[in-house]
Amino acid sequence: MNRWLKVVLQAVIVGAVPIVLVVMPIRVLMHPRWVLFEYARPNFPADYFGFSTQERTRLALTGIESIIGPRGVVALQEARLADGSPAFNEREVSHMLDVRVVTTHIYLVQVVLFITAVAAVFALTRQHETRAAAPAALLTGAIATVVLLVALVFFVLTGFDTFFTAFHRVFFSGDTWLFNFSDTLIRLYPPQFWFDAATVIGVTSIIEAIVLGVAAQWWGRRVR
Repeated sequence: MNRWLKVVLQAVIVGAVPIVLVVMPIRVLMHPRWVLFEYARPNFPADYFGFSTQERTRLALTGIESIIGPRGVVALQEARLADGSPAFNEREVSHMLDVRVVTTHIYLVQVVLFITAVAAVFALTRQHETRAAAPAALLTGAIATVVLLVALVFFVLTGFDTFFTAFHRVFFSGDTWLFNFSDTLIRLYPPQFWFDAATVIGVTSIIEAIVLGVAAQWWGRRVR
């Protein structure tokens, strides 16, 4: 195999590993179970504008449905408060449509990178002289993931507001993600909700990377 091709295949693996690992827990948390878990926590912030627990849970699950469900933001447009008024305003519906689009793209990128990385690993292991390059690339990707996520978790724990703002400025245009504290989305998903999610995603991804790194190191020793 050409040396440059070997380098390219290794770079593909190293670059794919962090994204594939990080998106895995995002897929798990982007589910009604996470909402129910958060709402069941005794220290989860209450709604100070009057939502009952039942109504808040119903609307929060509708928000998740608008992102991953087949109806999309139609679920938000049809949602009503107890008095019959619309539960979400146009700005909130527009933002959740953006979230749905970004989420769809992130999921697609993860799948493409996973398939590409698997193909690169297969290509490297087909020849004896490049076989050790596959576990080496996986180990490097795992180490890079741990380093990046340790820094990210530290950033979240010490300056979550800054992280939250930077995240939205990267993935969403303009200020469509800014809302009043009285808006439904903020009442359903307060900062604590996102702080918990970011922490779980970071810690879970680090654990995934450690497991992958140990497995890659063991594989590399077997190959050598």
